[in-house]
Amino acid sequence: MSPAKRRTDRKRATKKAAGKRKHRRRAAAKAAPPGPGHNKPDELSTPPPISSWQTFDDGGQVARAIAARQRSFIAETSTGPAGPFALVNDPRTLHEAMLKRIAALEETIAHLPTPGPLEDSEIEESKQALAMLKSLSPTEKPPAEAVQEQTKLKAFGQKVLESLAKDAAKYALGAAASALWAKFGHQLEDLAKAIAEWIAAMLG
Repeated sequence: MSPAKRRTDRKRATKKAAGKRKHRRRAAAKAAPPGPGHNKPDELSTPPPISSWQTFDDGGQVARAIAARQRSFIAETSTGPAGPFALVNDPRTLHEAMLKRIAALEETIAHLPTPGPLEDSEIEESKQALAMLKSLSPTEKPPAEAVQEQTKLKAFGQKVLESLAKDAAKYALGAAASALWAKFGHQLEDLAKAIAEWIAAMLG
């Protein structure tokens, strides 16, 4: 090969190599890593400040409610001598509550106008039942008569309230008299409930 041809080939090789180097530099420039702040979010996608977020505390409220119910249950079922459960079911406490209701009922009977939903004989039976119940010991087993008197007083109370609801005009009672008889009927039912609770505590 002549010297001239060699020089020509070398020039061509040099130009080709230079072209490859320029191509690589351009590719490297395109692939250059992004500069700082390239991933900064758009203003539209920026979340609002935390102070403006709406918060919910349903879970906390539920937990507090459950804890309160648990504390209430523990207090009510306490077996200590002064626990609420023990006091409510203590025969002496129930007997005292029964006596208070008897005293209130006797006060009402003393002011009952007649005639009314109960016959005079039924009112007298009520008085006798109250006297018998007051004579019972708060710590001794109640006799069978106590259950009978409880049933009788409850029936009298129901009769009074039902009679007033169905035919109050029959007794020619004024508003105040009707209210007193209604009070008497409710007191009879409340006393019957108190008697039943005391008897249940004594027999339990």
